Amino acid sequence: MTKILGFDPSGSSDNSRSPSTFFSLSMPFLRSKNSAGAVAEKKTLSQVRLQLELSFQDVETPVAERLRHKIRAAREVKELWMLRSDVHQLVSRQQSQQEAAQRINALLPYFEGWIPAKSLSRI
Repeated sequence: MTKILGFDPSGSSDNSRSPSTFFSLSMPFLRSKNSAGAVAEKKTLSQVRLQLELSFQDVETPVAERLRHKIRAAREVKELWMLRSDVHQLVSRQQSQQEAAQRINALLPYFEGWIPAKSLSRI
């Protein structure tokens, strides 16, 4: 008999794979490791959306309102990822480029698990 997902239907046991190995193989996208090596839970679309909006909550301009509308209309985290540059531009105009970079960098943990790790680089 052949094994199906690490399970031998004949009843013979094979201890070569632990349950944790099965979990990590069967669900590789549920958790990702952050830069410190700790396991981080993948954030929801709503959590990412909220944090992106909070990153410029102190800006009250028509441009900021249009950006809030775009963020609320986003259906995927990838869309929110692309809006980071708009947030950076908005905050750098109102505050400074250094402040904008700090706020964008603070968002990186919220995109873990959604965006490839190589793209999650600091500004």
